[in-house]
Amino acid sequence: MLVNGRRHVTASPGDYIVDTNTIPDDLLERVDIVTGGNSAVYGSDAVAGVVNFVLKRDFSGLKIAGQGSITSRGDRGSYFGSLTAGKNFADGRGNIAIALEYSKANAVYNVDRDDLTGAYSGRNQFNQSETTVGEPAAGNGVPDNQFYRGVRNGSIADGGLVTAVCNPTVAAQLADLNRCRASSTGFVSASNPGIGIGQRYVFNSAGQLVLSNPSLDFRDITTNFGASSPSSGSSNTIGGLGSTLMNTGQLLPSLERYSANILAHFDISDAFQPFVEAKYVRIYADQEGQPSFFSPISGTLGLPELRCNNGFLTAGSLATLQSIGRCVNPATDRFATSRFNTDFGGRGELHKRETYRIVGGVQGTFNDDWKYELAVNYGQYDEHYDSLNNLKLADLAGNDDGFTLAYDAVLAPASFSGSNFVLNSTGAKVICAVNSATNTRPDCVPINLFGVGAPSAAALKFVNTTSSYQARATELDVTLNVTGDTSQLFELPGGPVKFNVGGEYRRETARSHSML
Repeated sequence: MLVNGRRHVTASPGDYIVDTNTIPDDLLERVDIVTGGNSAVYGSDAVAGVVNFVLKRDFSGLKIAGQGSITSRGDRGSYFGSLTAGKNFADGRGNIAIALEYSKANAVYNVDRDDLTGAYSGRNQFNQSETTVGEPAAGNGVPDNQFYRGVRNGSIADGGLVTAVCNPTVAAQLADLNRCRASSTGFVSASNPGIGIGQRYVFNSAGQLVLSNPSLDFRDITTNFGASSPSSGSSNTIGGLGSTLMNTGQLLPSLERYSANILAHFDISDAFQPFVEAKYVRIYADQEGQPSFFSPISGTLGLPELRCNNGFLTAGSLATLQSIGRCVNPATDRFATSRFNTDFGGRGELHKRETYRIVGGVQGTFNDDWKYELAVNYGQYDEHYDSLNNLKLADLAGNDDGFTLAYDAVLAPASFSGSNFVLNSTGAKVICAVNSATNTRPDCVPINLFGVGAPSAAALKFVNTTSSYQARATELDVTLNVTGDTSQLFELPGGPVKFNVGGEYRRETARSHSML
């Protein structure tokens, strides 16, 4: 992409992508799209053609523009304002113009459009609606998928999810509705007393483990119950207490842009016409996605499962765990849980992008109709962003830190004298297990994972971390072009020979690095 026939610095270090939002609307005269043969001049990135934004050379006057909009929901306010001023001087031989722009667009979050995202009520999506066991490869002619509303994830919950132990070869377990339920598509035979599905339990906001009872469990449909080792099938449900996976994140990010452009030239003579172009653009962009999660903690994060004697686990929840086949020996056993950490904050990025560009040169006409241009073009793009709410698992030396220490919470021994404890629901002191023997990490704050909103602000500060990323791209481009024809020297039968002679020196750099 070119501006007034000259290259523009990239907006993506290591690439050639240019942000056209940095070009002032009110100074734009036209856009030329030239195809064919451009790679010979501009390189392989111009094989498909070149887009040249031509700016007005002699803007004179004052123009003020503005606009604003808002959705019918009263959000996503979008605003734009510009001020453009220009003046001719020295009997029209010179001109200076300045264009200032400001724009802003507010974010729209998934929770702002529940009817679209299902952040609260459940997602809207297609899902397998009938079992395909025994169907021919080409299908049986009946559609296998339907569109459902209220879909939730049955294998992870915002406050933590636990699946009951369910051994399909133990008939006593299948008869225990607190632990297993027989599938509607299951079968019973002499060698197989039945196939069952482990019930799912979720920690509610009070930290109690309660049954998640969906109106439709897609495992009934998608699990291959005819196999000797049944597949797990779809984890989705209709209803129940599983996560919608949409309680954080954005449909549209927030954007804010400041832009200043200056153009000037002065024609000293036909043969000597100096010019300058300069710009500065700053953009802020905020983006939010899903939070951290583990499903289960031993699988996603590679950490040991939760202790059954975790200091934040209530007696009622422990009793429920034991009733569904978990924590038979609370002092030594552990249990798997899956948690979508919406209360940790959505992982996101705060971006700041700056573009600088200045072009200075001289152009003119000599030998009656020969034209030349000498230009020095420098551009620089800087990007910085902070990545928020990532789990800290270790320090830079590889030692356990952050979440790895905080999630392993135990009751403080009677001999504990430190101040780094948290009181649980019964008033007992809970500490990080690393401090049980000696208080080696007085900064460690134990985190309560049982229920939405259970973690304290101090614990979240200890387990979450912010990392940073910086990148820079620069472009120095020096060009000299002479164009004309041979009419002053000779002509062929078909007329004079037109020519263009040019030279270019270009140096581009790109670098980036991350910081913890």
